Amino acid sequence: MRDSKDYDVFISYSHLDSEPLFKDQEGWISGFHYTLKSLLGKRLTREPRIWHDKVLQGNDKFNDEIVGKLSNTKIFLAVISPCYLQSEWCMKELREFIKAAETRGGVHIGNKSRIFKIVKTLVPLDQYPDEIRELLGYEFFLKDDRGRPHECAPDRKAVYYEKYMTELENVAFDIGELILEMEWKNLKTTNHDAKQSSGDHKDRKPIYLEYLRKPPVEYSFEELDRELIARGAQVPDQILFRYKDKEGTPQRDAVVAQLKELYDPAASPSPNKALSHISTKDLVKILMIKAGKIGGSGSRGIWIGEDRMDFYDIPDEKVRNNAKCVAAVCMENSFVDRNRGFSTLRVKNYGKTLNLCDIEPFHYQPVASGSMCTGFLVKEDVVVTAAHFANENNVTALRFVFGYKMEEPYARVEEIPNENIYKGIKIIGRNLIRGGNKSDWALVKLDRSVEGQTVAALSKKKIFCDQPIYVIGHPCGLPLKYAPGASVRNVEETYFSANLDIYSDNAGSPVFDSNTHEVIGIVVHGYKRNFRWTGKCWTSIIYPTRDIYSRGAECTRVSEFIRYCQ
Repeated sequence: MRDSKDYDVFISYSHLDSEPLFKDQEGWISGFHYTLKSLLGKRLTREPRIWHDKVLQGNDKFNDEIVGKLSNTKIFLAVISPCYLQSEWCMKELREFIKAAETRGGVHIGNKSRIFKIVKTLVPLDQYPDEIRELLGYEFFLKDDRGRPHECAPDRKAVYYEKYMTELENVAFDIGELILEMEWKNLKTTNHDAKQSSGDHKDRKPIYLEYLRKPPVEYSFEELDRELIARGAQVPDQILFRYKDKEGTPQRDAVVAQLKELYDPAASPSPNKALSHISTKDLVKILMIKAGKIGGSGSRGIWIGEDRMDFYDIPDEKVRNNAKCVAAVCMENSFVDRNRGFSTLRVKNYGKTLNLCDIEPFHYQPVASGSMCTGFLVKEDVVVTAAHFANENNVTALRFVFGYKMEEPYARVEEIPNENIYKGIKIIGRNLIRGGNKSDWALVKLDRSVEGQTVAALSKKKIFCDQPIYVIGHPCGLPLKYAPGASVRNVEETYFSANLDIYSDNAGSPVFDSNTHEVIGIVVHGYKRNFRWTGKCWTSIIYPTRDIYSRGAECTRVSEFIRYCQ
């Protein structure tokens, strides 16, 4: 559990970097702090504790207060500038955090650093201290046509405000993910101590916790977790995102049977009130069994099924028809025109390029080189895609490719008929995500009407929790993939969240209602980390966001842009 004395984030900066340029203007650090706190709070579903030194100036106070803060801080955020790197005080903060972190789990959690490098001002790499030189940074500056760097300001009227907000949202997301992972590890330690104190339980049946929406009663995850341990259940190290049953319900029935064995109100009164009013049906929504002795000897695993499939595997004709509205969105330099009626898409081998494990699906398939996302046809000559990929400055360089899909196993898909490649000519409507407003979309007019494809049907119906959905898109630049078996998890005014199987480059993908086959939303953000390192190769992460209120992928509702599509 979180210690009330802990700080989530310690912002280390040079006071000169927070001096406002003009009278009555807010300082850069103050504005950064305020917005980060708001964004991070939404990710953690609680108010984060962020500290930055507003008054301390002298080294005489360093050990008295700063060391205490650093010793109880999860994330160290260094705002890099020439002033910062020349500040003896700032270097002390950095090294003191590293020293303290080594006594509390280390500077790294897996392959992630607890030190975040916020590059406010461009500084040559050789000027960085060894401790942070090799860290990837978040760049809060842009270079103009002459190569001169310009800082991105927190002022909404500033020229580079869009870049500022995009980068800050990335920072908040990554910090949130790491904090939740650290809190999960702390919780595992608590569970281990509880198990040790209750004796040897070799026969415990392992239970996985599936993170859905808020639990059906007003009790915390820790209370539910501890009571299950008290009942003889074991909570393993790994956690699952959701349970998928492709072959019917026998496994789910086995889950119910085991839960009844663990929790029977008539046979065994509850040690506390956390589970006393939860039905077995509700428990199934929170708990999932893995590797328990269910229905025979030996171990048995319940895993998340690999739902993504190629076009040639799609059994439903309505889904196959909807796939024809989906386009891969690339830059113009992604192709080589062969002057014979087709162009060659620049591709690489998916598995080899990313050093994926052999068991990864689609290991052998090609992936498009360079930047890419997904879009879909909403009028004969209009495509909608993600606003953070398409804008007024790059729209004429965008290419929209229909039919980039596997018609059969091992098919060659990089040769694209020129008639299937369309050029963007202008933005006719656009909204970029801002803070908590997850409305992110851009409508692009094409150079000509699209022939031989499907115009997506847009839903005007109400979106509701647990609504069955599916997504079609181009994860990681792969040929078209269909991923069914998902559901809506949470609904807000401008967006909804869902447990979709998506990866990078899925932004802009249409999300369909599984029953009506109408589009209800467009993918905005997925799960920031797609893969984890096994020591030899990379394998897909089986997500949740590690917290009971985790919501999943975020999607803009079609109601945000449907007026442009009439």
